[in-house]
Amino acid sequence: MQKADYEEGEWTPVIVPPQNSDVSGFSVYGKAYYTKIGKIVNVEFQISLPNTTPIPSFALSSNSL
Repeated sequence: MQKADYEEGEWTPVIVPPQNSDVSGFSVYGKAYYTKIGKIVNVEFQISLPNTTPIPSFALSSNSL
């Protein structure tokens, strides 16, 4: 039996707004972490959303993961 590929570390999430969307008031704070086991990656982070309705759509990206 092979040992699973395991990795853990920190990553930097970036909020990516869709075209014609305003993500002011969004912020990512604190440290973000990841754990990779084989092909599965679990990420943890905290995000602050604006107090608006409806909440605009957005995506997260990372250049560091």
